[in-house]
Amino acid sequence: MIVEDDYDSEFRFSGRPIPPIRGLAGADDVFLLGTFSKTLFPALRLGYIVVPDAWREPMVKLRRRIERYPPALPQAVLALFLSEGHFARHMRRMRELYGTRLACLRANVERHLHGVLKLTDMESGLNAPAILLNGMTSDEASTRARKRELEVWPLSRYCISRDDVHGLLLGFAAFNEREIRKGVIELARAFE
Repeated sequence: MIVEDDYDSEFRFSGRPIPPIRGLAGADDVFLLGTFSKTLFPALRLGYIVVPDAWREPMVKLRRRIERYPPALPQAVLALFLSEGHFARHMRRMRELYGTRLACLRANVERHLHGVLKLTDMESGLNAPAILLNGMTSDEASTRARKRELEVWPLSRYCISRDDVHGLLLGFAAFNEREIRKGVIELARAFE
């Protein structure tokens, strides 16, 4: 069995979309999980699971045991939103907006942190991994950023067996271009 968590594939900024494993021929043992928390808003608290045919009934029974009365109104509104094409239009607008914000982050990191921090090549997602070029560890860099009231995540936090990864994970989707510029300038000051 394979569990595929498709949490940010909707936010692809370049290249061709990568199809889920579940959609490939012979993927009969793949469970595909998804959520509308990142694509719409977290408070909606609605997700989905596409299960292999043999698991449909057991999963329905499990769902009924876990939550007897799922929120019917939000599900009905979301179904209408999807069927009328509003979700597809929303996603096109968000991809464009987030793509612009990522470009702004790239330009400002290049301008203010050249030789100190380098964004990796990425084609999707809502956070940008950046490699430290100045000899700082991930933890040291994130501590310095926190002192300037910036919230960044050390890349080392996401490594299981490597301790030589030095970088930060920078969020960009929730910030406008002015805020991104200001944040990058503050990060540059933190690394002085």
